[in-house]
Amino acid sequence: MPYADFLAELDRAGMSVRSFAELIGMNPNSITNYAKRGDLPQHIALIIVLIAEMATQGIDYRATIAKVAPTVQAAVPTVQAVAPTVQAAAGTAAECAGRRGPPG
Repeated sequence: MPYADFLAELDRAGMSVRSFAELIGMNPNSITNYAKRGDLPQHIALIIVLIAEMATQGIDYRATIAKVAPTVQAAVPTVQAVAPTVQAAAGTAAECAGRRGPPG
């Protein structure tokens, strides 16, 4: 779906990009990034078309979508956050290797 059509569907649903993104558990910037690409992935296009149609038919799409709580993706750990764990594991491995003695 072209991004311009997506915006028209948002208007038909009475939604903003921000409210749509929050409703489906996405970052609003991720949605607006599709403007640069020119079109939206099919699954996002399908969602907005269904929401817009429900809204025009007077169906409360929020109650329907609330049945499937959106999940927020966990942040990827940074090197700084992982380094102490890796260092601790390396130290433990070295200690264990030292206790076994040389291979024999």
